[in-house]
Amino acid sequence: MLKKYLLYVLCGSLFGLGGCNKDEEEITTPTYADQDWFMIPDKPGEFNQLVYRIYTETGMPIFVNDTLGEEYYAKDAAGNPLLRVESFNLSYMLFGDPGTVTQSTRYVVQSRDTAVMIKAVKLLRDRVLPYVPREGVGHPRCIFLVDSLNDVASLVTWMGTIEPYPKKNLSVYLATKGLVVGQLCDIKKMSEEEIDLWCGRVIAGKLTKWLMEGNVNLTEWSNITKEAVNGMSVDYFSPYWGMLGQMQYYADLLQVGGMFTHHAKNEISMTLMTCSREDDVREYVARVYAYRGREQEFHAKYAGYDKVLRKFDMMREYVVAFEKKFNLQVK
Repeated sequence: MLKKYLLYVLCGSLFGLGGCNKDEEEITTPTYADQDWFMIPDKPGEFNQLVYRIYTETGMPIFVNDTLGEEYYAKDAAGNPLLRVESFNLSYMLFGDPGTVTQSTRYVVQSRDTAVMIKAVKLLRDRVLPYVPREGVGHPRCIFLVDSLNDVASLVTWMGTIEPYPKKNLSVYLATKGLVVGQLCDIKKMSEEEIDLWCGRVIAGKLTKWLMEGNVNLTEWSNITKEAVNGMSVDYFSPYWGMLGQMQYYADLLQVGGMFTHHAKNEISMTLMTCSREDDVREYVARVYAYRGREQEFHAKYAGYDKVLRKFDMMREYVVAFEKKFNLQVK
């Protein structure tokens, strides 16, 4: 009986030692949390070298693939490697803001045109990154360039019907892991003015969030939008505008609300979703940068739009406050 007891003790001790060794091996194995997924490696190829130089000079990672990287961590029973994959989690789509009144789903299509990618990255290097903070809350963690960033919206009307809206190709979307930048599919045919606005919207990606978080009081700015013009006014918080072919559907939003864009428009049901305050802020920030040094040209172009001029001039002050906050040395 004593021999059998000693045998159990010996076996238990051996298994215990074996367990300790296994734990030590797992601890020394690289962990998922230790991996720097945002580091850009030095790889051959014109595009790879371009993004690598930008990363080393500015610290900004630029990606064109939703997979940030892979990490080997073990083998299965057959000896095959097991990998952990880190991605944007945007592929085939998966971010949106469904609600009781409006429903919106966004998805990306990744770019496959290297020449377009290179052109976009050079625009970011020369006309965007000089205006983006290199650290702090105003700094995007990375930039993810995509062929298209599609928004598919629908409206739940007061009658309970669902009104679909045409697909909209967005310029930017601020995701958890970085700034998603779209419209690479259009970049070859953009005019110089359109490229200026595209660059301005990318700059506005993080700046808009900073403004919307209360770092600047936007109440007076927003109230300009809601002032009545010819008996009509626009409210950001109205889910739709101009239902059932009302006269508001045909109104000039630039004149009535000082709005450069609307969220969506349905030509069949004749309904129009006005843009959110965030979208409105982004469009004005984009124009502050697109017309920097050419402000008189902007004033001449929109001389007949009082709301536009007042909102533009106020937004210029807010942008300057942002640049001072993050010590941006801009020309």
